[in-house]
Amino acid sequence: MKWLGSSGLFLATALLVCSAPAGAAGPLPSVRLPESAAIRGLPPPSFARSAHSYGWPIRPFGVKHLIRSGLGDPRVGALERNFHFGIDIPAADRTPVYAVEAGTAYLSPGRVAVLTNFRPGDRTGFTYWHIDPAVQQRSFVRPHSLIGWIKPGRGHVHFAEIQNDRYVNPLRPGALTPAPDLSRPTIDSVTVEPIGQDPDSDGAVSGRIRIVIEASARPVQTPPPPWQGSVIAPSLVLWRLLAEGAAVSEWRTAVDFRNYIPPNTRYADIYTPQAKPDWPNRPGIFLFYLARNWDTSALEPGAYTIQVAAYEGAKNVTATAPLQIAEPVVAPTETVSLP
Repeated sequence: MKWLGSSGLFLATALLVCSAPAGAAGPLPSVRLPESAAIRGLPPPSFARSAHSYGWPIRPFGVKHLIRSGLGDPRVGALERNFHFGIDIPAADRTPVYAVEAGTAYLSPGRVAVLTNFRPGDRTGFTYWHIDPAVQQRSFVRPHSLIGWIKPGRGHVHFAEIQNDRYVNPLRPGALTPAPDLSRPTIDSVTVEPIGQDPDSDGAVSGRIRIVIEASARPVQTPPPPWQGSVIAPSLVLWRLLAEGAAVSEWRTAVDFRNYIPPNTRYADIYTPQAKPDWPNRPGIFLFYLARNWDTSALEPGAYTIQVAAYEGAKNVTATAPLQIAEPVVAPTETVSLP
């Protein structure tokens, strides 16, 4: 544990345990954790249709290629914050790009969409960004047909899949095949931050708090420079609360990019303002909220453990960090002397 000066942050360094989350032990969970506003009201993960597999948009089609960015990664601009809505496949400028499935071509500056359905609100198909087109507007495209070349200076093709006007994850099981090799995620830190107050001398907190984790995965094969340090957002992050080694809450979902990304209006409910995307020669810093504004006043004072699980496909890692809830402050009673 480390106290971070006068910033009011209580940092519990994640203790990594490379195992799947265990089932709850002891009595039934009784603590209700806050629900992430980023996923509230969205369809459950099973809502996404299972995809039939398709190959890669660059040759050779049936061989694993590198990726340097995944679905849901942070994208930070001067005036906006967005989720990355596809995967970035590094390749040399002017590399030919091919359609992974048949459809009708729709051209926009710098991209080609090959869609099987173009009705407003119901678009379905694939989009290929940062390419110069080799096809005509509304022409029919066959599988593995040439559709364009990577634009000079881009060094990658951004590849995205759309189902019913929602971007879906090409890396979900049964989609892009063979899937790229990604590492087991890492959880680098878990931070407990009191809101509007400082922890006591023992690091105990009360009232409202934020809980933030830094977590990411990496391509197993290093992307070419200057993107050699690229990191990728975990596809799923869960957390729960333990007391004396037993679960006192259910698992709560903080991040779920397994199938869809949330609307960009919910970006600030998943990523903190300090989160940074990958940049040339600089890996991203992916900071996620487990809880953005959690009122802990309903918790009994004492020692708890925050348990976090991060997933990338079937690979996962867990981490734990302490949470000490302070005893309530009792105002002193005034003694009145009677005459």
